[in-house]
Amino acid sequence: MKKRGDLRITFEYYATRLILFVIGAFPFSVSLGIGENIGLLAYFMVKRLRRVGEINLKIAFPQMSQTERTRILRESF
Repeated sequence: MKKRGDLRITFEYYATRLILFVIGAFPFSVSLGIGENIGLLAYFMVKRLRRVGEINLKIAFPQMSQTERTRILRESF
């Protein structure tokens, strides 16, 4: 019998495959728009990863303004 973690990983894998398949069925411009919206949603929902990105950008670019680092971070999602 599978452990709960294995089941979760399997579910996430197949859910991701399904989403990518559906998005791939659209024209490129539509797929790009969907991807941008998914990235924006992830930016606001995955606080832990956003925080890691903020810290890394602050370490890598201490001279850069906070506004510029935020722009780079948002564009990377």
